[in-house]
Amino acid sequence: MTLLKNYLIYPSTPAKMKYLGNTLVKTAPLLMCALSIQFCYKTGLFNIGAAGQYVAGAGACLFCALQLKLPWIACLIAAAVAGALFGSVVGLLKAYANVNEVISGIMLTLVIGGALAGIGAAFLYLTGYEQWSVTQTSVPGMGFNGIAATFLGGLHPIGTIFSSYFIQHITSGGAFLDKNVYPSQISDLISAVIIYLCGFVLFFKLFLNKRHSSKKGGTSK
Repeated sequence: MTLLKNYLIYPSTPAKMKYLGNTLVKTAPLLMCALSIQFCYKTGLFNIGAAGQYVAGAGACLFCALQLKLPWIACLIAAAVAGALFGSVVGLLKAYANVNEVISGIMLTLVIGGALAGIGAAFLYLTGYEQWSVTQTSVPGMGFNGIAATFLGGLHPIGTIFSSYFIQHITSGGAFLDKNVYPSQISDLISAVIIYLCGFVLFFKLFLNKRHSSKKGGTSK
């Protein structure tokens, strides 16, 4: 129940609203990563590299903000460009390996996916909602959680909005668990279960559709 309650465990309304805001701020980059994966999937690609594109965007926006002292819009653009360049590597390799022009054209939509993931990183690290820290595991996690969010949302943009909030809600709720009983990583376990279940449902759906098509083809003959 603590996972689901999240910020609702606080007794005062101001505290609830504050931590609701924190959850929403963290939902924004997760949503962008989910849309990145979803956009590429719609073109026939599985963007497993959203986590790396997110890291590239985070590094670019932080460098521009902290070192170059650029305004936030410039940092946002830098994050998008960094994510796009990071995602375009696969497309360039495909393009220069004598791939069909249709396939190489599809490899573009990775550039757009990388830009979306990079923007997601900028949405988080350019805000001042709390004193943030970068750890070895927290940064890439946003990209992988995007996989769960996009499939849980049924590969639909509107569904992805609600699923992204749900994933971030239980992830933030893990911080309020009694650490003497449960590890905070239990929220990551739930996300992993969601990914496997969504993958199973997708596989089962494709299997049934293929079987239905084969039966229909046999009947028509």
